[in-house]
Amino acid sequence: MKPNILTMTLGFTLLASANMVAKELETVLSLPNNQEKHYWLSVKKVAPNYPSRASSKGKMGCATVLYIIEPDGTTSNHRVIVGYPKRLFDRSSVQAAKQFLYEPSEKNVTREAVFTINTFTYELSDGHMSSNDDKRKILSDKCTDAANKILAEEPESG
Repeated sequence: MKPNILTMTLGFTLLASANMVAKELETVLSLPNNQEKHYWLSVKKVAPNYPSRASSKGKMGCATVLYIIEPDGTTSNHRVIVGYPKRLFDRSSVQAAKQFLYEPSEKNVTREAVFTINTFTYELSDGHMSSNDDKRKILSDKCTDAANKILAEEPESG
């Protein structure tokens, strides 16, 4: 089986205040789905490496990484908020997210820092596209649903 890795950016985004220092996250606003594109445009996304221990055992899964898009377009404060199976794909997902680059949109002239999450789906290809699509959706939904539940439970600050 050949490893196949997909990356899907979720429409869940949080906007941090303009004066925010990455480590001081006091004021965070929630934006409606797919609104991060009004602030930042993806310039570079990197697919993670499929962990050899997962590939050799035929393991598939997903990991959702929360991170900040900084004013210079780099990413920081990476945190896996959900992974399935637990911890198996965390390291490779974070390493990929650390390489992402963004540029500010025309509306983001002040280069405001933004929280966003990205779900990485890891699957092994068996040559059957329709069954792969079903597996991909199940894996993606598993991490997406869990991530949204976790984020919804976090207390709002402000």
